[in-house]
Amino acid sequence: MLNNKEKNFLKSYAGKNQILKINIGKDLITDTALTNISNALNKYELVKINFLKTAIESVEMEELILDLCSNLHCDLVSKIGHVILIYKENIKSPKHIVIK
Repeated sequence: MLNNKEKNFLKSYAGKNQILKINIGKDLITDTALTNISNALNKYELVKINFLKTAIESVEMEELILDLCSNLHCDLVSKIGHVILIYKENIKSPKHIVIK
């Protein structure tokens, strides 16, 4: 669980650096999407996910975010509109983010 200071640092880091962005469409979160997001989190630790309008029309956004975070065992850093920022620490990652 991240505290507010850590979340603010990660938001700032995401704003200053280019991070991986994944789009989720009408198929929602399939096994393939979960695998791709999990691999991205293991490699980069911080991933931005954009939910397209077709994905949100069928399911509640909060429910979708909770399912995603619980399946991937990651932390939600921020949610702005249809875009979320998630973080999962991986010390062995080549792009490990040191939270100050």
